[in-house]
Amino acid sequence: MIKSVFLLSLVLTIPLLVNPSEANWSGIYLSIYGNWVFLLLVLYASWFFIERIRHEKMKAFFGLRNNTVTAVIGLVETPEDRGKKIPLVSFNEFKIALSIGEIFSFKLSQLGDNPPGWLSQIVFNPIEYKIAFSEYLKNDCSTILFGTRQFNKTAELVERSLNSLIQTDVNGNDEAFFFVGGNKYTDLNHSFVQRIRLKNGGFVFQIAGNSDESTSAASIYLKRNWMKLLEIHGAENDFAVILKNTPGNIFECEKLAAVMP
Repeated sequence: MIKSVFLLSLVLTIPLLVNPSEANWSGIYLSIYGNWVFLLLVLYASWFFIERIRHEKMKAFFGLRNNTVTAVIGLVETPEDRGKKIPLVSFNEFKIALSIGEIFSFKLSQLGDNPPGWLSQIVFNPIEYKIAFSEYLKNDCSTILFGTRQFNKTAELVERSLNSLIQTDVNGNDEAFFFVGGNKYTDLNHSFVQRIRLKNGGFVFQIAGNSDESTSAASIYLKRNWMKLLEIHGAENDFAVILKNTPGNIFECEKLAAVMP
């Protein structure tokens, strides 16, 4: 509202500086509007340049060589019902997967388009983001998986077959996890994010915690800090960060430690 009043007053007062008897009113207003159109074009070009740089950094950090990302959430099997086990999906992990997907989207609806429409394809070449359930891992695209091997078979595959920097401890009731040859973390507010490079250039990202709350906190940390992690760890290296969120607050999360191979 304040901006609108200021712009209106600017448009109305500038012509008063000119002698009304000698003023070319149509030329004055045309010049004013032309200047504002030029300013808007400059602002849009600046926004486009900044977003384009961000887009390229995002592709480098997440290893998006074929513009495809798959989020993998685990399936938990309930006790047998009439001789059959019923798989259940964690609502919390599904909600987190949807939230992480916002990293790869670009809002162009204000320009008359909505990804993945023709305008966004021309401007940003949008990322295809899919959500899958367990056992989905390809070497030529990047994967983001949620949870540990207790509830996610893909996470178990990562720990056994890849150079995982973190191994989970399933010998007990707690979902404790630990570094390979390092310290063990058992607090319910502990969580981690790790990135492992695949053979053909893609990455596996694992987001997990000792509780639903800490897993959510780790996902928000990645969503907010992936550019900072890119600056620290680069676009090629494996890494893991250990996190701890404030109890009851998933938006306050501190980094306790980081490790690289």
